[in-house]
This record gives sequence, C-alpha cells and structure tokens, in this order.
Amino acid sequence: MSNFINAGGTKNDLIQDAKLNGTDILEQIVWSGNYLITTKSVAHLKTHTKQIVDLSANEYHIVRDIMKKFSTASRLFYVNFDQLYQTRTILKSAELQPYWNQVIEFKKTMM
Repeated sequence: MSNFINAGGTKNDLIQDAKLNGTDILEQIVWSGNYLITTKSVAHLKTHTKQIVDLSANEYHIVRDIMKKFSTASRLFYVNFDQLYQTRTILKSAELQPYWNQVIEFKKTMM
C-alpha cells in the first residue's frame, strides 16, 4: 500500500479499483484494523515497537478514510490508530474498555 500511495494513489483510486476488480484490498485494510483493538495484538505491538512502521500523513489519512467508509470499527480503533500514528504507543482508556476484542467487519453495502 505504501508504494501505491507514494506513487500518487488516492482513496478514490482504491475505491474505483475495488469497484472494477473486487474489494480484496479494502477488506485487507479493514481486517488489519483488528490488530489495534484486540488485547493480545496490542500487547504484541507494545513489546515489538521497533517493528512498527511509521505511516506517512497520506497513508494515515487514506487508511482512516477507508476505515470510516467501509468498516464497523468502533471509536476504540480510531483512538488507538491516532495514538499509534502520533506517539507510536497505545494507551488503554477505561471508557473504551467495552470495545476491546470486538471484531471489525467490512461493510460491502458502502460500495
């Protein structure tokens, strides 16, 4: 995805491609969001912070926009994604506790 965005690809390009060739890439982005809302995955990220790849501003905004349009992600995903992007860490919030470990699903009806 990084190569796609660095080559000038946009959110609209991803959506157009999904309309023509199937939603696999959009589904992969949405599925990957689950890594930021499960306690096991977040614990793994915290112990392997050197493996976290920094996102460019374009990558961050495209992923966030795709998640808003095509996923069932709760506020927890966006809080964790923002924290990871801004500080490379995820801090647990007591008010978001009910949202942990809920599976994010792809919304095909938004095509």
